[in-house]
This record gives sequence, structure tokens and C-alpha cells, in this order.
Amino acid sequence: MKIKWLIFIEYVSLINSLLILSGCSEKPYDATEPVFEKVIHDDSPAWAPNGQFIAYTHITTSLDEDPQYSYAQIWLHDLESDTSYIFIYPAIKCRWSHDNSFIAFTGAWPSNVYFYYIESDTIIRITNDSYHGLFDMAPDGRSIVTNASPNVEYGLWTIDITGVYNRNITPGPPAGDTPRWSRYSGRILYNRAGDGHYYQFGVSDSFGNYLGLVHPTSWNQYQACWGPEDTIVALTNGMTSDLPHRRTMIYFANRRSGSLDFFTLGWSPDWSYDGRYLAFADRSEDPPRFTIWVIGADGTEKREISRSSYAADTVAFSGNDYPRCVLPEAIKNKLRAR
Repeated sequence: MKIKWLIFIEYVSLINSLLILSGCSEKPYDATEPVFEKVIHDDSPAWAPNGQFIAYTHITTSLDEDPQYSYAQIWLHDLESDTSYIFIYPAIKCRWSHDNSFIAFTGAWPSNVYFYYIESDTIIRITNDSYHGLFDMAPDGRSIVTNASPNVEYGLWTIDITGVYNRNITPGPPAGDTPRWSRYSGRILYNRAGDGHYYQFGVSDSFGNYLGLVHPTSWNQYQACWGPEDTIVALTNGMTSDLPHRRTMIYFANRRSGSLDFFTLGWSPDWSYDGRYLAFADRSEDPPRFTIWVIGADGTEKREISRSSYAADTVAFSGNDYPRCVLPEAIKNKLRAR
């Protein structure tokens, strides 16, 4: 329940920020005030192993309906043509298998885990419980690590591709959250929620043996991902008013030297497989919204890649709809030609 509440707070805080960016206050809706019809929020980028595609979460929130509605989709950005496409809906959060044969994702609600198999163009549900929000893929593509559903013991669980729960690696306390499985080893990053005064990222092996903190800080660590050869870990802080810029920032924690250095403003970092680039979410000013960006590991070549419009770019669906892939056939063929 605590994990659900943390995710809900994260979602509400981002939507409130979007309202402020679009010129709307947090007070009740006033029909006499001009507002945008929709607010766009792009988040959670995921690099394809071949480096040509980035999948990301695309949320459209309606401001002119009562009650307001949010629609969650996964979009796909083709870096070669610099074009984004609606990929899978309803869906939120995704990860690629390391051999590029399938994409794992969670449905909007209930958030079961699904696999989209690229070659056969089919979607298979892996779990049958009511909640799996944050997850990552094992390097061999045979397991995922995810927050537990209410039907099993609380913690981070490894689940094989048939949906069988294997092991709770964080029976806690403290609870585990926001897991990231290393592409280079069996180590798993996770947020040790409730471990002392601050939220800090620790490291565990896939058997649940705790290996220590990544880099202790005097501020809450919000997200993390492994960098090249597990040497660099990208960490983000939470959105708090006492931080510079009142913005979330990405830091590089060097596990060899022990250094911690500011890298760029943003959140939801994900490394390219060759370690040359980092994809992340950040604020865009024209028009104001949250979008996906790419930057070189040396801090150069920063560019915005998701530029979806406020126009009719949302596919309406019921929260109980079975997810579907709606990519154009030509883009499906590009995915298959990995």
C-alpha cells in the first residue's frame, strides 16, 4: 500500500506541475479562465538495444471534462527519422528485452505485466494480479523484478516469463521500490523506502543479498539506473522546494572513485546500451510541458525528441481494455529488422 501511495503522490505532483506550466492554478476550475484543453506529460524513456528507438510513456490529461481524465499510452520514437508514433495503449512504463525480441510493459489499470512480441505482433499477459507498477528486465530476458501485488508478501519479487513468483529479494523493512536490473551483472538497484530519514538507493544481488548503498546523500534519492559496466549510476533527487531551481536533477555517482557530480536537470534517466547517451524526461518551455530528451554521456548533444502536440493525439479507451499495438506496419517491420 505504501508503494501505491508513493506512486500516486509522484503522479499527482507531476500533473500539478503541468497545470502550473500551462498557466492553470491549483484552485477549482473556472470556466471563465482560458485553459489548454489537454496537458501532455512524456516520461519514463526506455532505449531499444539497437539504439534506434526509444519507447516512452505518454500521458494526456483532459482539463475540460468533469471529472478530468488521463489517458496513458506508450509511444515509440524513431531516432533515424526523428518521428514519434503511438505504440501500445492502454499502457504505462516499459522495458525492452536485451535481445530486442519483446517489450515488457504494464497495463494502465489493473497494472498487470504484459509482453509484446515483436516478430509475431502479439501481446501476452504475464501476471494475473491487481498491481505491478515499477519493474525491470533481467539481462537474460527470462525474469522481471517488480513491486509485489497485494496477493503476495510485500517487497520486490523476481517473476519468470511464465508469471511464476520466484523470490522476494526485499522482504523488508525497509521496503523495496523502483528496481533497475543491471545489463552487465546480476545486481539490482532499488530504493530502500523508509531506510532511515532519507530514501536511498541500495544494491542487491538477484538472490536478495544486500550489498550496500550506492552513495549516501542528505537528500531523498528518487530514481536510479545503471551506467556503463556498472561504474556510473545515474541518480535523481525528489522535487522539493529547498533544492536549487526547485527542479529534479540527475547526478552521476561514480562507484570507483566515490564521487557524486551534478549532470543535468531532469528525471527518469535511462542509458543507451552502448553507454554513449542518456535519455531522460525534463521540462520544455515552448509550449510548456514535460518531454523526452537525449544527451551525450559527456554532457554534449542535448536535444529534445518528443514533440507531440496538444491536438487530437489521444486514443480513447476504457481502463479495462486489453492492450493493443497500433504501430504502422512499416515501423513494425523496422523493429523486426533488428
